[in-house]
Amino acid sequence: MRDFLYSEIANFYGIPKVPDPDLAIEAGRRLCAELLQPMQQTFGRIAIRSACRSAEVTDYGNKRHHGESVERNAGYHIPGF
Repeated sequence: MRDFLYSEIANFYGIPKVPDPDLAIEAGRRLCAELLQPMQQTFGRIAIRSACRSAEVTDYGNKRHHGESVERNAGYHIPGF
């Protein structure tokens, strides 16, 4: 889970990045069981650099030309982010 929540922008600038805990745990369990564990068994170790970015971190990074726009990030339809 640490890999998914890590953000270089949030870490560097000290921006808190905490999703809804229940939603994150359930989504993480399903993602691991249904996708990541089977992929790792097939292809070997998988390293995830970042998978969850809050709108606040995205906006902050955009103002400093560090990444994707809020409009292009597909994760903002999920409540709690």
